[in-house]
Amino acid sequence: MFGTILLPSIILAVSAFEDIRTKRVTNKLLLSLFAVVFIVQLLVLKQFEFAESISGVVTAFLLLSPLFLLKALGAADIKVFMLLGFLTGPYQILNIFIFSLVCAVIFGFAIVVQKKGSAVFFQNIKNILTFKKDQVSNLQHIPFTVALLAGWICYLVYQYHGRII
Repeated sequence: MFGTILLPSIILAVSAFEDIRTKRVTNKLLLSLFAVVFIVQLLVLKQFEFAESISGVVTAFLLLSPLFLLKALGAADIKVFMLLGFLTGPYQILNIFIFSLVCAVIFGFAIVVQKKGSAVFFQNIKNILTFKKDQVSNLQHIPFTVALLAGWICYLVYQYHGRII
């Protein structure tokens, strides 16, 4: 349970806290988290399946790369997600991605409604979908690590209870 639920939860909570507090997740923090993950996977759990972990990293990278190229999220978001992919593997990271994306959209829309900027929001969507990334307004900034944490929680609820609501 430590390696499959608690460790990813701690990593995502630390990353989200740092992202909210400083609006960035440093490479130093990410390397420290990776070292902990690697040591726990290798020494404590004795269940280290390197091929599955690397597949999870590659899957995470491939899922978030288009969003990074569109400037919809930063490099630290990809690194945190790749770390999560290392812990969970390729199949789980796909589900976590879907839940996290839904959470990000909900958070983003809530911020837009709060700021009363729905016209700019829909213009941003249009600009992103038509690859006009230089015309995207910075109406809302949500730390994607928070959406990852929320997506992880939704995934756990779904995984262990079979439904979210």
